[in-house]
Amino acid sequence: MKLLLLFIAIAFCCSNIANGKAYNLASQRWLFKLDRGGKMTFKEAINSSKGSWYSISLGDYWQNLGFPNMDNVQRPIVGWYYCSFKLPAKFKNEKIVIRFGAIDDLDKTYLNGRLIGQTDIKTRHYWATERTYPIPTGILNSDGDNVLIVRVEDLRGKGGITTAPFEIIAEKDIPKIEEKLNPLNFRMASLEFSVKYSNPEEAKKAELIKMPLPNGKKWAFSMRWDDNNRKNFRMHDLMTKYGYKGAFYLYSNYRASPKGMNYGAQDAKKLCSGGSVIGGHSMTHPNMPSISKNKMFYEVAAIKIEREKDSNTPVIAFAFPGGAFRSKTIASAWTDIGEALMRCGYHHNCYPVFVNPNKGISQKAVSTVQWLEPGDRKANPKNFDKQLQTILTNPARQKRNPNITWGIHVWLDDEGWKNAENIMKKYRMRKDWWYCSPNDYAAYRYLFYHSTLKKIAQDGSVCRYQLTYLWNTDLGANVPLSFKVKNTTAKNCRSNFGIAEIKTISNCGQIINIYQPVVRQIPKLIDASENINNDSFIKYKQSAKFLELKAWLTYDCQKEKLQLIVKNSGTKAVKNIFLKVWTPLRYQAIPQWLKLGNLNSAQGLTRDIPLKVEKKSQEYNSGCAYFVVQMDFLYNGYPARYYVTVRENVIKL
Repeated sequence: MKLLLLFIAIAFCCSNIANGKAYNLASQRWLFKLDRGGKMTFKEAINSSKGSWYSISLGDYWQNLGFPNMDNVQRPIVGWYYCSFKLPAKFKNEKIVIRFGAIDDLDKTYLNGRLIGQTDIKTRHYWATERTYPIPTGILNSDGDNVLIVRVEDLRGKGGITTAPFEIIAEKDIPKIEEKLNPLNFRMASLEFSVKYSNPEEAKKAELIKMPLPNGKKWAFSMRWDDNNRKNFRMHDLMTKYGYKGAFYLYSNYRASPKGMNYGAQDAKKLCSGGSVIGGHSMTHPNMPSISKNKMFYEVAAIKIEREKDSNTPVIAFAFPGGAFRSKTIASAWTDIGEALMRCGYHHNCYPVFVNPNKGISQKAVSTVQWLEPGDRKANPKNFDKQLQTILTNPARQKRNPNITWGIHVWLDDEGWKNAENIMKKYRMRKDWWYCSPNDYAAYRYLFYHSTLKKIAQDGSVCRYQLTYLWNTDLGANVPLSFKVKNTTAKNCRSNFGIAEIKTISNCGQIINIYQPVVRQIPKLIDASENINNDSFIKYKQSAKFLELKAWLTYDCQKEKLQLIVKNSGTKAVKNIFLKVWTPLRYQAIPQWLKLGNLNSAQGLTRDIPLKVEKKSQEYNSGCAYFVVQMDFLYNGYPARYYVTVRENVIKL
């Protein structure tokens, strides 16, 4: 073929192995040509003249690499990528695959003239999905040159082979994602409960099956609205009227806003009425991947604290400003943002693409959504119905993530408000839907994945079980855990610590719900104090909500440590105190909870918290470091939370 002779002559071939066990395709010389109409066939592309191909690198959009921006050109736009390589001998007897981290948007991948894999619009999140294409036996030239051609079709925005890895690797060497129990290190405890069955034989064959959603529901349904928009209140009232819940993702009340969209504590509390919650949307709405790592950590940590203090409700869900969490120039952006969010206790995200185990963000750690967006202004009912049916008729999507979420911005015009209300009327009160907030869903799913049930004894017709579970205090919502009774019928159930109930659900059968005791439920009061300039200790900062407590936190960058000072100046003990420390990414995470016990009247404590530097490069060291100590305790018998923070006052160059 003229193609092979032409390109082998001009392509740079390299047989070196990249780092690890993979063959690095990004180290090869890649050539590129634009197909403006997208009509060129594979044969026409490979036989086109040498002068129409140009050098290109992988890992960015072609528009960012000097090729014309085609935004005003009729779609589709197609780019053809070409490289030639020699495969090392070590791969000769292996089952091997080609891997690309992501291709924006669609692709057809050819090896030595043969189509070996493709991704089309039927693939969920096709623009960000990793490509793994097995190489058929006999297709490779083991001793000579191989030609790899990728046809990339750009449907909107920009296009290209954008995200690592770019490699050939043996199937056995593909990194395995290990799921560990309780990846966010939430506190765990155990309780026992007993179930009485009809007779010993029935008790012996009884099974309790953990349910993916509470009370045998098939789908969770919630809403999501971004920004400090005054129209949020109208949306909130409409949701409450028809029995819907959701999250309002807010940035800081103190962000300068020429449109007068600041939201104070009373606003946040109003939006939390009726079962809805506040989500984090950063402090100042920046482009998250482009700011320094220290500022990024501050943006996600400080907004959580501010909005929890405002609303007395946990903030565990996050929405990215402008939807930005990836960067084509900062390789670590995605994983670092994910790590920062999890260090701060966020475990729900409304961007499903973000939840990617290859980036260290598993669905067993961070829950997400199946997103309905019928329009920010018109809320077109036909679009809603069509998008919804696509989800409801896909059992695989239901099993993976049974959470449907509607919304993004409350920019509705008059027609849009009418349409939104009609949609709510149509889909309210469905028996197999759980109308919940993101906090409810995230809490339940984390419980579902990481709690364990063990039958520990049988005494006649009564079986005793031990449930190991995560505290609702950390999960962010007071949800029960549901078990389906299988093979028999339960007569009654009792718990030694929490509450146990039996319900009979149509089309599901008997359900046992286990509720946590009050002392492990979400905080009823949340407060915070800050040391914004890292001032040395002068006097305790007193809490406005917990008058007994005074606290101060300082940061010593020379000795790499924090110092926490706490005093109880009241007449009653502050009981069952736990500490959790949030550190910026320069430092090794401190996942463990420190149990302090009780702080008696007129008693104080000083605690040094050593820090261990994990990342020394400038990108993790520039800007002001921000640290948080989270104090959870019992206040008048109920859970409460007090944040003590410090921000470094020296800007590093």
